[in-house]
Amino acid sequence: MVENLDKGRYYKYMFLIAAIYNWIAGILFLILTTFFLPIAASMFEMEVPPSLQFAHSFFVLVIIFGIGFYLVSVNIDKNHGIALMGVIEKYLVVLIYISYMAIGEAGIAGLPIIIGDFIFGCLFLEFLINHKKL
Repeated sequence: MVENLDKGRYYKYMFLIAAIYNWIAGILFLILTTFFLPIAASMFEMEVPPSLQFAHSFFVLVIIFGIGFYLVSVNIDKNHGIALMGVIEKYLVVLIYISYMAIGEAGIAGLPIIIGDFIFGCLFLEFLINHKKL
């Protein structure tokens, strides 16, 4: 795929896809936790919390990070701080989820999303390392 696109276009599309990924995940989880909380909680093997304030705040931040990734996609020569924040965010979310799985407070249902976050973290890091070579 990268052979058919120049690296600059590849990175623009990568950050655009990451933005869409974050928007879909953030909106989906806002809807799930707002309207289908018992189903979402059992799907992810979690207890229903007494308040959704922290969960909803987290999902809004996921959407906001998507806006940041979109801004990087618009101009890959700027906003490298957002890309670095994305690397840190993606890896920390992965680490936290795996930690909660290890203590039995998170199930495997969230693994596809966590794997996606890990892949995007790796791609963002690769972008930061190789961008100057463009």
